[in-house]
Amino acid sequence: MANGKNTLKIMPDNKIRLLLVGDANSIFITNYALWLKNTKSNFEIDILTLTEIKPENQVYYNRVISLSDFPSYHSFYKFKGVRRIVLHFFYAHIISKLRDYQNVHFHFISPLIYSLIGLIKQRTNSKIILTIWGSDLYRIFKIDKSLFRKSCQHADSISFTNKESLEFFKKNYNWPKPNLYECRFGLSPLENISELKLQKNECKTELGWDNNRLSVAVGYNLSKGQQHLKILEALRQNEIHTIKDKIQLVFPLGYGGSVEYKKEVLAAIGQSGFEAIIIDKYLSNKEVALLRKATDIMIQVQTTDQFSGSMQEHIFAGNVVITGNWLPYKKLKESGVYFEEVNSIAELPDKLTEIVRNYKSCELKAQHNHEPISMLSRWKNTIDSWMILYH
Repeated sequence: MANGKNTLKIMPDNKIRLLLVGDANSIFITNYALWLKNTKSNFEIDILTLTEIKPENQVYYNRVISLSDFPSYHSFYKFKGVRRIVLHFFYAHIISKLRDYQNVHFHFISPLIYSLIGLIKQRTNSKIILTIWGSDLYRIFKIDKSLFRKSCQHADSISFTNKESLEFFKKNYNWPKPNLYECRFGLSPLENISELKLQKNECKTELGWDNNRLSVAVGYNLSKGQQHLKILEALRQNEIHTIKDKIQLVFPLGYGGSVEYKKEVLAAIGQSGFEAIIIDKYLSNKEVALLRKATDIMIQVQTTDQFSGSMQEHIFAGNVVITGNWLPYKKLKESGVYFEEVNSIAELPDKLTEIVRNYKSCELKAQHNHEPISMLSRWKNTIDSWMILYH
């Protein structure tokens, strides 16, 4: 890639060449690439990924550059103390071989790519775009904050998936530049939920759930941030026993988290005394749609979040969602979306009891959520906001 900066947007062959940097297997990134190409056919999209790409995801990109293709990369990567130093040299080698791109777009700004952002700035003429997903902003170690800020200073544009996160960044980093944007990912699973014609009771039957109980999803993955242990501890209180035989807890544990944490969660579930359904496998698109539609109530009280896709899918499917008022869902409220809030996990037993006892009226309010979520998060309604980043 050439040195120096310029404002070139279109190549002589009329192609818009874009390099994505992120997880090539992420459903958000694969669908993002797909919708960019569907919206503007002259996009040519390559991706640089730290992970090995699954064969079925190759189709979304014109070219895949994977660090896992370098045999020596695996030897060094396991040593945490030198990982970033080694990555820096790999990045330098890769950049020397890259062709020219108008835009290099980073998705999820982890400490492992801070040096790559600096190298792209120093050695290329590409416009740098950073998209902050959530934990890369809220869960930064203190030692990394100055490097994170420096990486952001290299960016021509920075996008966030909600206004609250944008304002949090602006305030906490005293950001002076007018280069911050709100761009929401579309949610392809919404299309699958819309296409699923089965009724809620039919979905429960297909999954083998009890149709005589309300199904309560606890989080949506195995991440510690979902606070499973605190939720289970709160639900063991005596007050919840009055509705215990009316609910079944559903634990989606198919990804995220460690083996040790999973053992803790499973032990806590076993000691809770609740009827529980544990989902610890990878789900197909149809199975995800069935899960969302079969659920009656969803508990989403994780420590931090940007704009949870899984939660929106539950809302879209007509679930009554309980979430924490510390999470940045102002946009949902402004759009007329109904959901219940708690100030702390300690309030969860009372809130869940109230909803179960008044489920029919809560369900009626939740049925009106389909349209606002559709407007907020179907790709056909969100892709234009992303296109602005490439102008």
